[in-house]
Amino acid sequence: MTDDSRSFFQKVADGDVPFMASISSRDGKEASMTISDVKVVIDGQERQIVNDEITLSVNKVEGDKSQSSALLSVPVKEGQGGTIQTKNNASVSNDSDWYRIRLPKKITEPRSSDGKLFARIKILHQRDKNFDYLDILIGKGDHAHITFYFDGNGKYIDQRRYKCSLEGVLKYQPDTKKILPSTLVIVLDDYTECLVLTFDHSADGELSLTEAIFK
Repeated sequence: MTDDSRSFFQKVADGDVPFMASISSRDGKEASMTISDVKVVIDGQERQIVNDEITLSVNKVEGDKSQSSALLSVPVKEGQGGTIQTKNNASVSNDSDWYRIRLPKKITEPRSSDGKLFARIKILHQRDKNFDYLDILIGKGDHAHITFYFDGNGKYIDQRRYKCSLEGVLKYQPDTKKILPSTLVIVLDDYTECLVLTFDHSADGELSLTEAIFK
């Protein structure tokens, strides 16, 4: 029986995560790593887990000194692609297409929490590049303004008044060469609550924000 209490790095050491690549920012300097054509052998069978180039990058925003990191890992379970975890101004890029984004009506209204935090979530369109992106205003009084680009080609945090951090989990699918968003967590340093966004996608590539709640 697998011990679910094991840390992620212990699972790597035990062989349950046969491949991992990570990069972290150091001294506020920009850095990147490109992974391509990765194959692993699981139970004696070779499996291709990355069949195109994926670039992990940190500190792409001028003047940002926050600790950023990106990690790509692949579990043993059959049928699962890679999991990508990012923190702060880290980005992941490949050649996938931009997604069209849909927000259900229940999400488009402002969210509020027991601690009086609020969140306004809306879709904006970048006309010159013809893609949609998610614009989030979150806070209480003063606010943090975050712009998030969904297809893995980058995200940017504009920190105002007080510090916030952004943690994301994306899924890499080797068969379609897609990087798909799964969850996004926005943490404000001055408050115990955080905003958790959950995403889903359709077969034709339309992306939906299915839940936005404070935890």
